[in-house]
Amino acid sequence: EYAEDMEGIEDEYLRQRADDFNWIFLMLISAAQDLTENTGHTSDVNAQNTQARQTEKNSAPFILAAQNISPVELAETDKNLLTGIILENGSTTSHAAIVARSYGIPMLSNISPAEFNEGDILIIDGAEVIINPDEQTVKEFEKKRERAVEEQRKLNALIDKKAVTIDGKHIELFANIGSDAEVSAVIEQNAD
Repeated sequence: EYAEDMEGIEDEYLRQRADDFNWIFLMLISAAQDLTENTGHTSDVNAQNTQARQTEKNSAPFILAAQNISPVELAETDKNLLTGIILENGSTTSHAAIVARSYGIPMLSNISPAEFNEGDILIIDGAEVIINPDEQTVKEFEKKRERAVEEQRKLNALIDKKAVTIDGKHIELFANIGSDAEVSAVIEQNAD
């Protein structure tokens, strides 16, 4: 009910928080059901997004296509294998989107997972999804990815440099940390 009220708010940012509240409410309901039922069975609430939970079974790089994903489900997904996320719902300001961005994982929303079949080859390019690209397109994107990796390598070479302007003013670089993995990334990036 509270989330439904939020969906009616005119402010776009606040309206998008409704998804976050829905996830919180679903997790609370699920926890309460598990405590009271104590049957050992997964509740229907937990089973609503089985596509996201099944990502744990993957052993090869993959793009996750689902109706939605919570920040908790994303945190439980192997980010070493997850190369992109395509969601039917969600937004660029959702908590899951923020977490995905912190890991450098591209995420698109408002695209139905029904557009894809298991085993399809997908390329996420900005706000576009290319489905089953031809060999030439794959080669072009492999080169584009290699250039991005090289650019990141060059940026990483600056990690130990202090953020100081030409006139000597020190600029502190901070980070927003939401998980243990993000702590490691912040330390690696040498944030203040």
